[in-house]
Amino acid sequence: MVKPPASGDAKRPTPDWSLLCYMAADNDLSPYGMQDIRELTSHGRPENLHIGIELDTRGGSGSIRYEVSAPDFAGRSHRMVIDRLPEQDSGDFKTLRNFLDWGIRRADAANRFVVIWGHGMGRAVAPDFQSMGGSIGIRELADAFQQAGFRRAARTNGPNWSRREEGRIAILGFDACNMASLENAWSLRDTAQMIVASQEKVPAPGWPYQSLIDAEAVLAGDRSRRKSAAGDVGRARLDKIAKKILKSYIDTYKALGITAVTQSAIYTDALSKLVMQTNDLGCVLADALGGRSVKKARAVRALCDDARLYVQGFHLGAYVDLGHLCSLLLESGALPSDAAKLASQIKSTIEKGDAVQSVVGGKGRRSNAEVANATGLSIWFPAQRTRYMSERNRYASEQGEEFSGWRLFLDTYHR
Repeated sequence: MVKPPASGDAKRPTPDWSLLCYMAADNDLSPYGMQDIRELTSHGRPENLHIGIELDTRGGSGSIRYEVSAPDFAGRSHRMVIDRLPEQDSGDFKTLRNFLDWGIRRADAANRFVVIWGHGMGRAVAPDFQSMGGSIGIRELADAFQQAGFRRAARTNGPNWSRREEGRIAILGFDACNMASLENAWSLRDTAQMIVASQEKVPAPGWPYQSLIDAEAVLAGDRSRRKSAAGDVGRARLDKIAKKILKSYIDTYKALGITAVTQSAIYTDALSKLVMQTNDLGCVLADALGGRSVKKARAVRALCDDARLYVQGFHLGAYVDLGHLCSLLLESGALPSDAAKLASQIKSTIEKGDAVQSVVGGKGRRSNAEVANATGLSIWFPAQRTRYMSERNRYASEQGEEFSGWRLFLDTYHR
């Protein structure tokens, strides 16, 4: 048996990276939680990598905090129990914040990779079925990160600056379905540099974790501690890591014959132009739909109806692919010139790759599982008016003014 350090919060030598995995498995995903922990221990943990885990499984037995040991004589690592906690609600953002606080105390790492593991529902994640709790909304997620100290580096430290500053999370991963939306990434821009998430369902086995710790893989090969002046990891380093994470995910499921999968690496600092273009497009479309010209309004509505019907959709039906939506709007050639210009700009911004890199597995066996037209970022566009009206106020409160133009389009379209 591998024994943990004597002190529960004792720090070890500063690692280059800390991988903190919050596993909300108090639901039907429970069997897969320990399976993924076995993957994390199947290869020897590199010396420059700290791994901390909180696992909440079904059954009311509470949560366990683990760390992964250094390799033994045979080259294998082992899970070490650090803390046993009473039953709690993993769908409460305070539970996540407490885990992050613990992980920071355990390892004063140069860079952080945080993974949120569990069910994803578009604008919320990590539901806890056993505790009959809720789930962590995207704004609550941002609050948990900021309260743990993950935020943009402060320019100055004034006399009232009491909380520690960890800087932003270098990589925020969602091992959860349907979380790669423009709205989510924008909401988390002040707490995470890069977000790795899927537009589509994530198969139950989840991410191929052993690829993250293999000696030839992502984090093990990244030993540089150099950061930018803002305290962030450099873009070139993030690009290198992102390509390996995305490729390993797609290759893993390709080998299993599962091709209806997507994975995106979203760079939050490069999103401002895309958000502005999307809002402007929403305003222009709303103006055309609600304008005085009945003929023009009918034509634009027909274009929007057709685009919504044929756009790349996903398991969570209220979200569509933003890039493909703009492509379909442009294909008709009848879109008003100002809207066409904006749709073309959005399409170009996504294709350029500054804001998002994405990979898809190809076409699935079922026609409704095809992901060939996924371009990396989803946006909320419910097809049914009843669905939109039931969730509109929550969407408005979560997104605020940032997506007011897109919301204006949805209001007008579903009027």
